[in-house]
Amino acid sequence: MMRSVYAAPSAKIVHRQRCRPILPRMVRRATNVIDWKSLQLSTSIQPNLDLNMLFISFIALAAYASAAPAGTNSPPTNTPTTSASVSPSTTNGSVLPSPTVPYASEDPNDSYLSRFQSGTPEPERGVAGGSIMGPQNLPLERQNPDLLTPPSTDSGSVENVKWPFGLSHNRVQDGGWARQQNIHEMPIATTMAGVDMRLNAGAIRELHWHLTAEWGYVMAGSCRLNAVDQLGRNYLADVYPGDLWYFPQGIPHSIQGLNNTANGCEFLLVLDDGTFSEDSTFLLTDWMAHVPKEVLAKNFRVNASAFDHIPDRQLWMLPSAVPTKSVTEANPVSPAGIVPLPFTFSASKAPATNVTGGSVKVIDSRTFNISKTIAVAEVTVVPGGIRELHWHPTQPEWTFYLEGNARVTVFASSANARTFDYQAGDIGYVPPTFGHYVENIGNTTMRYLEIFKTDIYEDISLNQWLALTPPELVKDESYSQPGQRLSGECLLHADPQLGALHVRLARHANRRKKCDEVKPECSRCLGAGTSCVYEYVEHMGPGNKRIKRTKPARRSASELASKSSRNISARHLDDNVTSLLFSSVSEDSTALAHSIDILPEMWDIGANLASSPLAPVETTDYPYMPQPSISPTPSQPLSDFSLTTLSSTSDHAWVASGVPYTYSLIPITPGSISQAWTDNEESEVDEESDPEGVGTILCINPTLDKNAKDNALPWVLECYSRWAIARVYEPLKVVQAMRDQVIQQFSSEHARRRTIMIANVMKMFGQDLVIDGLGQSILNRLASEAQQKSLAFMRTPPLSNLAMDRQNAMRALDSVLEILALQVNTQPIAACVQSLDNAAPVFRRACIEPPGQPLNLPNIMSEHSLNLRHFATIDIVRSVSTGQPTYFRYEVPFSLELCDKMYQMQDVSGLQWLYGFPDQFVMLFAWIHCLCETPGGNTPELIAWVERLLPQIKIAVGEFGDPLLRIGRMVVQDCWRYAVRIYLYMVLGEANALDPRVMRAQKGFMRLLRGVKPARNPDAFLMSPIIIAGVATLEERDRNTLRRRILNVRECAEPGTSGNDAMLQLEDVWMRTRIEGRPAVWSDLGIAVRRVTGR
Repeated sequence: MMRSVYAAPSAKIVHRQRCRPILPRMVRRATNVIDWKSLQLSTSIQPNLDLNMLFISFIALAAYASAAPAGTNSPPTNTPTTSASVSPSTTNGSVLPSPTVPYASEDPNDSYLSRFQSGTPEPERGVAGGSIMGPQNLPLERQNPDLLTPPSTDSGSVENVKWPFGLSHNRVQDGGWARQQNIHEMPIATTMAGVDMRLNAGAIRELHWHLTAEWGYVMAGSCRLNAVDQLGRNYLADVYPGDLWYFPQGIPHSIQGLNNTANGCEFLLVLDDGTFSEDSTFLLTDWMAHVPKEVLAKNFRVNASAFDHIPDRQLWMLPSAVPTKSVTEANPVSPAGIVPLPFTFSASKAPATNVTGGSVKVIDSRTFNISKTIAVAEVTVVPGGIRELHWHPTQPEWTFYLEGNARVTVFASSANARTFDYQAGDIGYVPPTFGHYVENIGNTTMRYLEIFKTDIYEDISLNQWLALTPPELVKDESYSQPGQRLSGECLLHADPQLGALHVRLARHANRRKKCDEVKPECSRCLGAGTSCVYEYVEHMGPGNKRIKRTKPARRSASELASKSSRNISARHLDDNVTSLLFSSVSEDSTALAHSIDILPEMWDIGANLASSPLAPVETTDYPYMPQPSISPTPSQPLSDFSLTTLSSTSDHAWVASGVPYTYSLIPITPGSISQAWTDNEESEVDEESDPEGVGTILCINPTLDKNAKDNALPWVLECYSRWAIARVYEPLKVVQAMRDQVIQQFSSEHARRRTIMIANVMKMFGQDLVIDGLGQSILNRLASEAQQKSLAFMRTPPLSNLAMDRQNAMRALDSVLEILALQVNTQPIAACVQSLDNAAPVFRRACIEPPGQPLNLPNIMSEHSLNLRHFATIDIVRSVSTGQPTYFRYEVPFSLELCDKMYQMQDVSGLQWLYGFPDQFVMLFAWIHCLCETPGGNTPELIAWVERLLPQIKIAVGEFGDPLLRIGRMVVQDCWRYAVRIYLYMVLGEANALDPRVMRAQKGFMRLLRGVKPARNPDAFLMSPIIIAGVATLEERDRNTLRRRILNVRECAEPGTSGNDAMLQLEDVWMRTRIEGRPAVWSDLGIAVRRVTGR
């Protein structure tokens, strides 16, 4: 997760000096307690000093942490000790222990950099120290003011963690030079080594490979990289300032300087082993010089004379001509293709997240997929700014300073702390768990790289730790007076208002009390003397009635988990109508959490909620954040994982106002998760209303008490209307028929009971877009009854009157498919497939074709029976979106004429109105299935014919209804067109995701998807096309877009639902293909489905 770069104003030193008299005054009160009232008064008189005063108070009180009990003699010390005895406070009666150790230093401890630059450096700080009388190395001492004159807060011993490249031996050769740092220069740096290398234009760092992985960062100029992987796939690319590369261990590669932007290039190399040396590289010339020529001749199948002029020693670096061909022209074509994961990353084009104190972008394996052992954060800090106090739990930080001047204090525990100064060209190293900060002490912007030997960037923020610790505990740990809430969020802010804001957020992090509805002023919050964290919204409720309400604060992950695991016994079913009351689901989740087994400390684990990271807080620069991929252990079934939404109360940002933990590729736009989620909130609030008047048509007014028997029908109709608004693609087309059917079902007592149970689930889903434990219990009972009904029917022998037997079979399907419509949105894929398994033999018995014959799909789609059309459509689309075979083989004489016929019959047949699946495309999918099973069916001519046919297929879009919803439906239809193309190429054409046709269709799909903002319409009806496009998606930016669009649909973010399972399937495809280093093929989806569902 990202941390904060805090900006301090340039006058911060003056502020500290003005505050200096306060602490001694507090200490000198020998017979009185600290006067908190006077302190608060002084801060109110001088508002600019609020945070400084609070900080000083914290420092003063921290001295009590080591205090001995009253009456205990303090140990003798040679250091003068200023102590303060205290008496009971006149304000609250509490007694503070007597301090027996000196207070922390009151020295300003500011940097002496500016003083040293202009004058002679001297080891003097206040009255301590004295001038140097002997020889001086003035340039070196001016660069290290905090070594010459350490801050009074330094203590003990910390190993040297600084090395300037300027002190490294430089290997100068024809074509350039290189200098390095490893454990010989800085013994503490055992895990990483660095190289600063310069290549003139045309010069080549000859073909070579390493025992370690190589990570590169271009500091100036440009260069061309070439590499070949272990499968014979090649790679050629040009990189520019700010770009990265990564070659895994043993991958052969070369580097050549270009003259596009400068005379060659200079770059930083980081190797993931502190013992690495450029002198021990495996070089092509070195190897060939030590192999007999006859062996070389046999190996390359040429005459030995071809090697008469090879050098007798390594070249290492050599001059050459600048390449004149472009990358495309110069790259040889490999029979094995190109590498699936690029060895380079255009980090220079990745937008940084800008904040008050600077900017930051993180690039690790989630965005630069091939970089499995190196992660980096590129940070800029404005003058006076600071990279907050933090530490890295498992990996050391190898730092390289690119611009400016920095001061870093490294805290090594046990009272050991040491301060170092850094300039451009210096290397820093902080061991894991060592606390530190990075402060800009110069008058220009500081820029540096934080580099780690890991695949995923991680750190722990002192600010976040304190903010997410119970306030009482923080208060106790700081030994502050009751009522004084000290939070880590306020300690570094020079701006009192900004600091106070963070304190308020920390104190309200878990607040969930409802406002008292007195708006726009909340009397509860006013009475508490706090700012109201609730937002007042006017909302269009059912029946076009204006409902004024407060918008709930964000919920924590634990609250969401608690909600999903409610105790079923706490609810009771009424004899006539089940009473279900639910709290509204949080509408403003800000983070996507992927169920993976990495970064467990960042996840909240609750009932039915698997561990998950992913704090995407999106930035306005780039809407998406790279997300970690699923990585279960071999023995752990993937179905154990889930995807859900996490509240931002546990999120925390590197920067004062908040930053994503990776550069905005997402970055999940890695521009704006915040923008993306805001859009989603607006759309959900708008769409809770009924812009098309579905409820008005469906409901019988007035809607009275649902527990009154005579009013059960109006209540049920209201529940059905909620369901139709939330989940039916075009509800206006069927609302009248739905109303008539519900009224008819009330004529039967048994059907009445089942309809009321279904209505309860529909109402629950219509309110929260999820169902809880009781809803699941009702739905499971309904599914069990439908299963028993199917089994009972199949146990009866067929009637001699086949027409009558078919009618009975169709009626037996009534319950199954009605329940399936609920299961698809509320239960996992396995439960839905189980219902289809039960319904399949009943469906087959209802068809007119003799056993063993394929089913005529056009006849089924024109059937008056909704049940037959429903099952066939679900069977085919399920096969398409899971990579599994259909239950039956369908016969489809596909043609444009057939599509036109279906278009003309949209109002009387088909199922597009329910799920948004175009009936013409359903038949096309079935036709592709037939061709795949037919020898010679995948001819290029047939594929080209479908390509020409697709744009001519007309898809009906309702002419009436809300204009915005109609636009969303048009987007759904066009997304299906692109999905059909991808499916055609990957299934019938057996292409992989790198096929140019597949990539073109996938890019068209993503362009269309990004063209509309996230909203329930169209996102709730794009699940199947997103799955198809997701299999073909290679770029992490696109993957994060798909993640966001799926998980923005509330029911898909709920663990244990079909939508959530679908996201897990895509994550599995992406993970396996990344690990195996290849593009996806269609069969990967079927494997993922089996891993997720266990079927």
